Amino acid sequence: MTRKILKIETPRLKLGLLEIEKSPAFSIFGSMNKRTLLNFLISLGIIFSSIISYFHDILTNKDGELRDWVPNLGLVDAIKDSEGYPLGFTNYRVLLYILGLNIAMHIGYLGWYFAAKGKPYRFFILVPVFISLYQIIINLLNQRSSVLNDVSTKFIITIVIIIAIVLNFYLRKNNEKNTY
Repeated sequence: MTRKILKIETPRLKLGLLEIEKSPAFSIFGSMNKRTLLNFLISLGIIFSSIISYFHDILTNKDGELRDWVPNLGLVDAIKDSEGYPLGFTNYRVLLYILGLNIAMHIGYLGWYFAAKGKPYRFFILVPVFISLYQIIINLLNQRSSVLNDVSTKFIITIVIIIAIVLNFYLRKNNEKNTY
C-alpha cells in the first residue's frame, strides 16, 4: 500500500528581495502583475517619505509632549538623557520633526540611487546616502553634542566616503575592462 502525500503550496509573488504570499490577506495584490505591484509599493514609499516629517504634529501636542493615546511601551523613558530630554532634544515634537526630516531625506536619496540605474553619476549618489544615514545614527545615539557631529568630522567622513566610492567605482570598472 502506497501513500500519496498531498503537497499544497501557497503561491508567492517575488519582487527582488521582497516576497509576498498570495493569500486572502493580500487579495488586493493578487490581481496585480509584478510591475503594477512594484509601482504601487513605490508609490506608497513616496507618500510615506513625504508625510513622515509631519508625524510630529500627529503624535505630539503643541507643548511638545506625546499625546495621551500614544502608547508608551517603555520607549519614552528609555530615550531620555540624564537631563530628562528625549535624545538631547528639547521635547518629543522637535525630536520627531528632525528625525522625520532626516529619514525622509535618506529615503529620497535611496530612491534616487535606485532610479539612476545605468547612469554614470549613480555611484556619487551614495555620498548623500551615507551622510544622511550618518546623521540619523548621530541623532538616534544622542551624539549631536559630541565630536562625531562637528563640521570638521563630517567633512573628513564625507571626503573619506567620496574617495572610497570613487576608488571602488574605478577599480571595479578597470577590473571589468581587464576581464575581456
